[in-house]
This record gives sequence, C-alpha cells and structure tokens, in this order.
Amino acid sequence: MNVTLTHPPRRSSQPVESAPGQEELSNMIMETIVARRECCLDSLVVACSRFTWNQVFLEVDRMSRSGKLYLRRTGYAKYSVSLPPQSAR
Repeated sequence: MNVTLTHPPRRSSQPVESAPGQEELSNMIMETIVARRECCLDSLVVACSRFTWNQVFLEVDRMSRSGKLYLRRTGYAKYSVSLPPQSAR
C-alpha cells in the first residue's frame, strides 16, 4: 500500500529555517540509504542514533516531499525508505 500525503502550499512569507544539524542528518540519511539501497525507518533511526526518532522522521518526511527519498508504508506502523525510482529523479 502506498500512502500519499497532501499538504497546503507554504506561503512565501513563511521562512524556511534549517534546524541545527539538519545538513549533517540529511547527509547521514543519504549515506545510509545509498549503502543499503532500502531500509525500514526503524533501522534508519538506529543508523542515525545521534539524532532523535522525531528528528530523523521529520528529515525523511522533508526529503521525501522534495523528491530525494521514497517513503512507503509496508505494514501497520512500518515504513520503508529508499531512493526514488529512476524515472522520478
């Protein structure tokens, strides 16, 4: 089952701020996904243990919305994270 989330567009007056360590976390997530090709969200949280579950989830969510990652539901409260299909890049 694939889950598609829709969100209202961000207003141009709303600033986009980076959280401290966001770039480091983003790089860590990408390195993990490239090395493993695909992993469950829980394994990704363990691989990025310097950060909290919430921080990892929010960054994966942000990266999936921007098209850098593919997030799909694989079961009840289980998610898989991978690189997007070649055609979507």
